[in-house]
Amino acid sequence: MAVLVEQSLVGQSYLANFRKAAQRKGIRIVAEAQIAQTAQDVGRAIRALHEAKPSALVHCGFGFGIVFINPALAELDWDPPRFTSTAFQNAWINPIMWQALMGWTGIDQYDEANSVGQAFLDRYESECGRRPQYCVPVVNHDVANTLLHAFADAYPLSPRGVKEALERVKMLPAASGAPGTRVSLGKWTRRAWMGAGYLVARRLDPDGVNSHLVDRFGAG
Repeated sequence: MAVLVEQSLVGQSYLANFRKAAQRKGIRIVAEAQIAQTAQDVGRAIRALHEAKPSALVHCGFGFGIVFINPALAELDWDPPRFTSTAFQNAWINPIMWQALMGWTGIDQYDEANSVGQAFLDRYESECGRRPQYCVPVVNHDVANTLLHAFADAYPLSPRGVKEALERVKMLPAASGAPGTRVSLGKWTRRAWMGAGYLVARRLDPDGVNSHLVDRFGAG
């Protein structure tokens, strides 16, 4: 593997964790290159990685540094397997980001097999006449659902009351994530979404709208 790392706290944090995961799995990192966290020329970094002859590319960062990677790969006539994090979700911002993430496998929070999410989208489609099948609507459903449960359970209805009510939210079925994902919070639990297979791997379709499932995690 070769790694492109955005020069940011997010990029460095992802890199540190990727190094640990690679070591556990016996994956060799043959090269690393720093890139800007905004859309800048990445030609030199891509050429350096190309010379290392990796079997695949990994991107670590928030995602905007990815914009010119595909064109730089095309200049070298190089089309390696490439992987990124939830930076993948930036594809729905605009057509530029969509094209930048074409061909990448990324981490996502949308899974069409999640029956809670599909039931929500059924209701949304009946009311609004469209069906937005990507991460933002189902994630926002979970956020709103969690807050409503906390507001209803808060006593007194004050900042502290709401905080403590949020800590009592347990095992709400989630619309986002793989089937079986739940939302749970607690005094020392702030991540909310729970499940070994919560996040999934997806790739974009060329239609500029949809994506397809590549794999789920945590089945074992």
